[in-house]
Amino acid sequence: MRFKITLERLNKPCLIPINYQYYLSAAIYKTLAQADNTYSKFLHEQGYQRAVSLKNFKLFTFSNLHIPYRYVDKKRLLIEVKSQQISFIASFYLSKASKNFIKGLFQNQLIQIADAEVQAMFQVSTVEALPVEIPAETAQFKTLSPVLVAEKQGSREEYLSPTDERFGKYLIHNIREKMRTIQANGLGFMTTDIEALPIAFKLLPTRTPKSKLITIKEGKRAETKLKGYLMDFELQTEEKEVYDLVLSAGVGRANAIGMGCLAVLETKKREGR
Repeated sequence: MRFKITLERLNKPCLIPINYQYYLSAAIYKTLAQADNTYSKFLHEQGYQRAVSLKNFKLFTFSNLHIPYRYVDKKRLLIEVKSQQISFIASFYLSKASKNFIKGLFQNQLIQIADAEVQAMFQVSTVEALPVEIPAETAQFKTLSPVLVAEKQGSREEYLSPTDERFGKYLIHNIREKMRTIQANGLGFMTTDIEALPIAFKLLPTRTPKSKLITIKEGKRAETKLKGYLMDFELQTEEKEVYDLVLSAGVGRANAIGMGCLAVLETKKREGR
């Protein structure tokens, strides 16, 4: 379930942090809490889990902000929003019956993006439900926010480039982990043999991968830096529900703070099918 959310700026000048992802995530949680505090608290503090794993998944993500006109102050680490309207894509892995509920949550809401230095207020002007329809067995995607894939190296993690041969393996592992969690919670993939299902990843040459470093809770004791990549890639699988999953919940890690959001680049039939 995907939505394009358009915001009208209320401040002038309108300044937001360069690393706005954490604050936009907090605004989304706050919006959800106004209508369903239990659901918002569940996502924020727990997420979806399964008994045999310590991992949890929020099963939602959002894109980078689309700001047509802006000025980036690299010294102050701020973005001055000069456009009257900006937008982003928000995606949730929920039933179709929840579409109007989610759409209604955001309609006409106030969204605040603020840290200790600046505050920006926006009014939600439109909420457009976007279709998630992928007819082919092979789908091509473009990233709308950086994809984070990492390998544990002792006490630290190595962020992987999509050109690294390990990238595809860990990306697919993350997809399978989400599938197992969804299945364990009775949300989907109920007849799918997850372990046996073939899933293939291929980096596409249509876009040179670009790294992006995002700082979470900047300037605080809990500050964390995350590195992801923007790219075009292809997934191939016989289970079309996988495509619904990656478009609705994102790929890779840290989806709930705005990483791994996708859009369809192109779909095609496999040769001989």
